[in-house]
Amino acid sequence: MLHNCPLPRLWGLSLLGTSLRVYAGDVATGELEPVFIDRPSPSRILPRDFLEGGWNIDILSQEGFNKMKEIVKEIIRNAAALEIV
Repeated sequence: MLHNCPLPRLWGLSLLGTSLRVYAGDVATGELEPVFIDRPSPSRILPRDFLEGGWNIDILSQEGFNKMKEIVKEIIRNAAALEIV
C-alpha cells in the first residue's frame, strides 16, 4: 500500500481495547516507524515482553486525543495540497 499512497505519509493504527499503536510509512524513502521487529523465534513462541509498550497511548486520554488530531490534521493538509479532499 505504501507505494500506492498519494500522500507523503501512510498512517496505520492498531487498537487493543483503548490502547493505540501508531504506524507511519514514509512514501519517499519506504521507511516504517516504528521499525519492523521480526518474530524472535521461529518456534512461534513469543517472549512475554515482545512489543512491550507498543500500545502505550490510551485513545481516551488527552494524549490519545492529541495524537489523533495530529494525524488527521496532517492527512487533511496533505490531501488539500493534492486537491483530493
